Amino acid sequence: MNEEIKNPAPAKEKCVPFGKLMAWSLRPGSTGVAIMILGYLTVFAVSTMKMPAALVGGLLLASKFIDGVTDLFTGYIVDRTNTKLGRGRPFELCLVGLWLATVLMFMVPESATTLVKSIWILIMYLFANSIFYTFLNANNTV
Repeated sequence: MNEEIKNPAPAKEKCVPFGKLMAWSLRPGSTGVAIMILGYLTVFAVSTMKMPAALVGGLLLASKFIDGVTDLFTGYIVDRTNTKLGRGRPFELCLVGLWLATVLMFMVPESATTLVKSIWILIMYLFANSIFYTFLNANNTV
């Protein structure tokens, strides 16, 4: 005899609470917005700050070379970090630094000389991209 198996009432599936879902999505979403804003840097520096485009391109190129060096140190630091939260979790706070450096990058005084503007933009871009963004992504899969 074929008996129909009666399914009990469906058990409530284990779902991630909405608050945790938003918290998990905060870093990738926030980082994506910061990177889009950093992409506007060239337009800002050339049209608003009246800097030569070749100079801005050179600054961004120099920052990529420096970024290659800082990546090595960042990986070393993250590999040697041992906390109760894990190796990469404490560096999630670099998101605050990323946003702070991104905002400060666009706050260079217009009346400053081209040299001061260049140094300011280079330093803030290095902090945002080469330090804070690198620490945020250092614990991800290679």
